[in-house]
Amino acid sequence: SVQGNFGSAMERAEELLVELPAEHPSFVKHMLHSHVVHGFWLGLPSDFCNKHLPKKDTAVVLEDEDGHNYDAKYLGAKQGLSAGWRGFAINHDIKVGDVVVFQLVSSAKFQVYILRANNFTTTDGALGLLCLEAGKEKIPKEESSNDVKSEAGKEKIPKESSIDVKSEAGKEKIPKEESSIDVKSEEKPKVAQSDSSNLASESITDGIKFSDTAIDFDDVKDFSSFSIIVDGLAIDCEFPDQQRETYYELCCAQKSFLHKDLLKGLNITLVVGAIMETIDIAEGIRACKARVPSRKDFVVWKKNLQALKLLGMNVDFLLKRVDGLLSLPARPRAPAEVKLERARTVAKIKEVESRISSVKDTLEEIDVEMEEMESSAKIVDEMMQLLATAPW
Repeated sequence: SVQGNFGSAMERAEELLVELPAEHPSFVKHMLHSHVVHGFWLGLPSDFCNKHLPKKDTAVVLEDEDGHNYDAKYLGAKQGLSAGWRGFAINHDIKVGDVVVFQLVSSAKFQVYILRANNFTTTDGALGLLCLEAGKEKIPKEESSNDVKSEAGKEKIPKESSIDVKSEAGKEKIPKEESSIDVKSEEKPKVAQSDSSNLASESITDGIKFSDTAIDFDDVKDFSSFSIIVDGLAIDCEFPDQQRETYYELCCAQKSFLHKDLLKGLNITLVVGAIMETIDIAEGIRACKARVPSRKDFVVWKKNLQALKLLGMNVDFLLKRVDGLLSLPARPRAPAEVKLERARTVAKIKEVESRISSVKDTLEEIDVEMEEMESSAKIVDEMMQLLATAPW
């Protein structure tokens, strides 16, 4: 399988980040339902935006792997891509689960690399070649064997000790890192900044942990003491810092963990998905000021929230907010749109008036022709009468 042989899309994305030039900052996005199916709102990592992007709304360019450019709009206040991202995602058939790497190559231009969850792209091929070249460079270090026989006891010397082998230049002591076939001995360069798409946050790298004590929300004093615990498992590593902060704010607003009443025994993946969907909907609601979601988005949000409520998530406050959005009257059309429609209507009226005028002219011509025909018929009748009554 793809994941079995080459790792997940996220792992391949992290490998790609290592190979990208360090002078251009990069980050990773793991595609969710709200990114590529409904809403098409793509929030960017706040740290990345604060360091490298302007505070105001800016037009940006997204360049794909084939060199094609797509215009998009970066909303500085909301730190995300709005107009233009939908078209890019649809044109490139980006699916939920795919991973997208964004590399800022200039102040307002991103080089975009797409790594599919279920198949390979041009980026994967290029990444494979880069890894192959890296492997060739390491071959000289791999020529020595892990186990070398000593002259005295013909015993195998473990790789932990340094060994003496003959080379063309003479005897040279080779440290254990060089005699080992394990290419991973070299320290892996630090991966560039990743965001909510990472399955493990940069600040939490130890994976899912067991938690012996249950944490009451009253004991949570700040974000540093906030932890997401489900069925005795601390699953903070499944959420990047940005989304954990959003979830922390939601819990603070309700003064309790939103997941505390989840059904017992649920699969951890389902639990993570439920919390992530709650966060995405909350972020979508907050983004309503920056963009105008369709009524269909509100309906989808409501259905998803109702499903989350059945699982035990405390989302009543979000349901209430979505109901409020659904009850709002339809937004009036933009003045420019109304003016354009009025101009089109006036043009149609003029066209109809022109046709009516042409028809009136034709009607007048027909009336004149009818009068001439009646006059001619009368003259013919008189001449016939004269001939009929003339003396023989």
